[in-house]
Amino acid sequence: LFKNRYGTGDFSNGQEASYIASERQGSSGIYDLTFGVASANGADATEKMRIDHLGNLGIGTINPNARLDVSVNSTSDVVIRVANEDNTTSTADAYLHVVTGGTSSGNAFTRYNILGSCNWSTGIDNSDSDKYKISFSSNLGTNDYVTVKQDGKVGIGITDPLNPLDVVGYIKSSIGFKAANYTTM
Repeated sequence: LFKNRYGTGDFSNGQEASYIASERQGSSGIYDLTFGVASANGADATEKMRIDHLGNLGIGTINPNARLDVSVNSTSDVVIRVANEDNTTSTADAYLHVVTGGTSSGNAFTRYNILGSCNWSTGIDNSDSDKYKISFSSNLGTNDYVTVKQDGKVGIGITDPLNPLDVVGYIKSSIGFKAANYTTM
């Protein structure tokens, strides 16, 4: 669709600096839209981004598996950065907004995964009175370790805390605990 070349001589003999191309997927007649840029001076452009025939956007991957699939193969890259660099206004927030369709929809949560090892999830459990949970699971509602109710009551090891802090199990302190009358226990 579009190619930008640089170099000496006529336009067709230069290096490929960038491109936007329609790429056919085998013999299926299905096309993806690909975007490429050169990563170094004198190098040909290589694919950096793709919109597949399903509408999935892949950055750093040629096979996006989600609406936005960002992949790196490096130990030093920041994968996603959310920033507001305005340093003049106290309301200049930077945030990631996770939204569901309403009270009859699923949970608004984030999932953390180490492949082949473990999953953690944090977020709002819409099916359990919109409690905020931290779960050792790929979904909320299973192995919930911390639960915060809308009234501010916090449960550790319990999903329906009745007090400001409900803990199932022992609490350890290297210094001690102070009760309401400030006596150390």
